[in-house]
Amino acid sequence: MTERNGAEQWYDKGVEAMNQRQWDYAIECMSTAVRLSPDTLEYRKSKYRCCRKKEKEEGTSAIAAVKLVDIRRKLLQAKMIKDWSGMDKWGEAGIVYAPSDAQFFAHVAHACTEMQRIRVARYAWSIALRLAPENIDFNRAYGRFLCMQKEFDSAQKCFQRILQQDAEDRYAKEMLRYIDVERLIHKRGYGDAESTHDVEKDSDHSSPVVNQGDQEGVFALDVGGVFDLQQDGHRAGVEVNSATRQKSHHLRLARNYADQRQWDRCLDAYRSALEFAPDDPSIEEMMEDAELSQLCDNVDRLQRAARKTPGAVRLTQEAQDAEHQMLLRRIEVYKERIERYRSDMKLRFSLAEDYSKLGEYRQAIPLYQQAANNITLKAQALLKLGQCWICDGKRDLAARQFSTALTRLKAAEHPDEWKTAHYWLGRLHEADGRIEDAESHYSEVILLDYGFRDTVKRLEGLQSSSAVDV
Repeated sequence: MTERNGAEQWYDKGVEAMNQRQWDYAIECMSTAVRLSPDTLEYRKSKYRCCRKKEKEEGTSAIAAVKLVDIRRKLLQAKMIKDWSGMDKWGEAGIVYAPSDAQFFAHVAHACTEMQRIRVARYAWSIALRLAPENIDFNRAYGRFLCMQKEFDSAQKCFQRILQQDAEDRYAKEMLRYIDVERLIHKRGYGDAESTHDVEKDSDHSSPVVNQGDQEGVFALDVGGVFDLQQDGHRAGVEVNSATRQKSHHLRLARNYADQRQWDRCLDAYRSALEFAPDDPSIEEMMEDAELSQLCDNVDRLQRAARKTPGAVRLTQEAQDAEHQMLLRRIEVYKERIERYRSDMKLRFSLAEDYSKLGEYRQAIPLYQQAANNITLKAQALLKLGQCWICDGKRDLAARQFSTALTRLKAAEHPDEWKTAHYWLGRLHEADGRIEDAESHYSEVILLDYGFRDTVKRLEGLQSSSAVDV
């Protein structure tokens, strides 16, 4: 029996069980069919439909919540090592227990995109956005996916939705400009040009041939030096169009190299594009972003090498030095940008994070305070502020920030932030000798994540030890 035939048999069994409302067995059969034939979209659709019906009738069990913790951990591991097959597998496993969680569909979509299962990826992204239409990361990823498929109108809608949430999102603005360029290139057939020479040839062939009526202008130039304004204007227009095409071509090459993480070639392509538009600040910003990505990749490479070689002091030091230089360069870039984009609170938040990583908390605090004015960043900014105040020796201010953050957080929606706020409040109360308050906050953490940091150890030691410093 081939895997294909086996998948069909399992699918038929699943349909039969689904008609009899035997949800668990139906899901098991459908999942087996998907595993045997992962490219068949219909199997996945039926499985998702069955999972939703089960959730609607039976709700979410306590056992499911426990299993989801392990599934999310394995998903993270698969993503870190780029195990796309594993990422698809665990994304599908998560959907079984939480078919209303858009993140699992996003994981499946990401993995299937990498494995060129385009139909499955498209469908998974559509469900993720149906469940979370305002999620900026999902719209950004799906928009990029649609651009790759040359579906520019649909991609445009994704980035427009992002701007509805954050009118200052520079990535969305840049992608909308990119879509306009790509749509023009695709429409006029420049997409197959392999070099700027091909674009120049297209430009030459597209120039109109001078007809007999134009000979008077040419003759006038020869004999009397009379300037034919109409013909010169046409030539200038052709030159402008050619420059625009070549700039667009270089930008497209740069983005392709960026997707392949070939940063040297990417930067060279941006420099070439800048020659045709020397006053375009967006190209300079894209060059800076590519440079920063190159530095980040170098840091990741050195850190991986250091982890693979325990005790390699030199590699560890090189990784630390590279990270330090990367942070300094990113701070330099972001400091200039916040002057240009004064209302971009995400940029200020990112700059504050980099200052914090370097231990420059007094530089980070005012930036976090400004970022806290953004509704979507407020809770995260308050948490970061609390940690900065602790490092700056102002515990009372830190406790106020954590308490305020908790009024805006929900454990189900922001588990990491919620645990962090309770943990640090527990630490602060423990240091002040407020044992009952500390126990209360530590208990909240343990109820959600038993293994979070050293919470269990601290909670167990509270009754037998004195208050310790944070």
